Amino acid sequence: MEYAGEPFGARPWGSYGYCSVARLGRRPDALWSRAQLAELSAHAPVELGPDELAFATASRRALRRRLAVRRGAAVAALVGAVVAYGGVRLQARRALDAHVAAQLADAEQALGGARQHAGDADLARRDALAGFDALPLDAARETAAEAAWAAHNARVAERAWLDERAEHALGAAVLLDASRRDVRDRFAELLLARASAADRDHQRGERDRLIRQLELYDPDGAYRGRWTAPVPLAIASTPPAAVVELARYGDDLRRTLGPPRRLGTTPLATTIAPGSYLIVITAAGRDPVRYPVLVERGAPVHLDVAVPAHVPAGYIYIPPGRFLYGTADDDRLRVGFFNTQPIHALDSAGYLIARHEVTFADWIEYLEALPAAERRARTPSAGDDLGMIRLEPITGGWRLVMQPEGPGGPVLSATSGQRLHYPGRTRRAYLDWRRFPVSGISWEDVVAYTAWLRSTGRLPGARPCSEREWERAARGADDRRYPHGDLLAPDDADHDATYGRAKGAYGPDEVGSHPASDSPFGVADMVGNVAEWSRSVRSPQLAPGAPAHELQPDDMVLRSATFYRDALSNQIVTRNFGTATLRHNQLGARICADAPDPEARGP
Repeated sequence: MEYAGEPFGARPWGSYGYCSVARLGRRPDALWSRAQLAELSAHAPVELGPDELAFATASRRALRRRLAVRRGAAVAALVGAVVAYGGVRLQARRALDAHVAAQLADAEQALGGARQHAGDADLARRDALAGFDALPLDAARETAAEAAWAAHNARVAERAWLDERAEHALGAAVLLDASRRDVRDRFAELLLARASAADRDHQRGERDRLIRQLELYDPDGAYRGRWTAPVPLAIASTPPAAVVELARYGDDLRRTLGPPRRLGTTPLATTIAPGSYLIVITAAGRDPVRYPVLVERGAPVHLDVAVPAHVPAGYIYIPPGRFLYGTADDDRLRVGFFNTQPIHALDSAGYLIARHEVTFADWIEYLEALPAAERRARTPSAGDDLGMIRLEPITGGWRLVMQPEGPGGPVLSATSGQRLHYPGRTRRAYLDWRRFPVSGISWEDVVAYTAWLRSTGRLPGARPCSEREWERAARGADDRRYPHGDLLAPDDADHDATYGRAKGAYGPDEVGSHPASDSPFGVADMVGNVAEWSRSVRSPQLAPGAPAHELQPDDMVLRSATFYRDALSNQIVTRNFGTATLRHNQLGARICADAPDPEARGP
């Protein structure tokens, strides 16, 4: 900086005096600048006159005012920015809250409608199941039950649409503001409720999807804990002090049974997680009782099981209990293919059921006890375009002749003491035909056979199985499609794929050849082999020990399918119909009987 052509500070400070005096009282920008004041401070102190001192003081004051103004402006700018930012955030918060509130309102509106449809659906469901469960089920009652079920399905579809709308709205609300615990909880509540409804309707895929989604919005596991909350289980027995073991069925396609664990001795009380289980109760000196049970969420289980002192050889005791009957498939498949009812829980009394289908050996014993005329009438014989079978008396025994594949297929035969040969098989090619399930018998034949078992004392209370007894023995308690799970592999049972669909391979197997498909109760061959005559839900229910009633066209039904049918046809729920006199090479029987007196000893 220069002053009068010289560097500022080159002369003594006093020599600038006239300038200082001259600038006093003038505009502030005529005072010394910050740099000049700094240069003044950098030199050794000098003696200033009054005018110079006043000028320097004024310059310093002006500088401080300018700095203060600048700092104030900066602070004001910062405060203004903060205020402006806060205002923007407040506006954004209000806008976000408004969007979330709109989604919540949409969800609540949808849920209100869903609740109404759910209530209507429950009423229709109650009416439908009351109609289906009434026995005997006549045509008028069945028609009314189907109409009520159709109304139920319509309400369920409306509810599902509204539930999905609510799910989407609440999901959007969570995405908009994941910090809102109340929104996350509302979404989790909806997912849990929908999963419970899907579970009740046996829609396992939808149930599992909802539970997986629930876990994303349940960081502390509170809702998952409600889903898996233990259920009280109490077990008593007659006699007491029976040993109780429990194993759980898996959710895999084969419903694999896990390892058993001992719960203790009866009476006992504990808690277990919801799921499908097999309970085995063993009393000293008595055959164990197998008790499949479906433990539902929030539904305590109380069992009082009698362990019979004697169960006839070849039979299994089915204790009184609850099971699922029917299918969860859509109505087109349910009615148009399986001919069955919507899946729902039923209770059955206790009874006995044969582990195996009635065999040719069993039937021959029966025939040989009959007078000649009746023997000829009850001898198995059937033939049509789908196959032929014939049992022939020969000197010293019997001969079986059959053509399982119908005209064009090989004719197979064997006599007493010979094994029957399947030319198209690479395994189970030579079999004892006397252990085949008897076929070529009618419903009338089955009723006569059970009357003979009763009258001779071979099996007190013998009778054809009712179809509900048949289904419980095949399924256990849960909603499985086959006795062993939801998948029918080629060698699980004797069905169309078992022997590769080779010519000369079709036909029945010896009973018990496929233990992989034994039911939870241990009953064999309830899929494949032959279809089994059973007492229809349309027939009057006989009192225990009562003689067979007069036959009517709707008294009988054929359960499951046969060696010639595919996996779909061989599901547990399959029902087909025939007349009382119908005979076919793929139709056989299984026998049931009244439950034994728990304390009665065998012969």
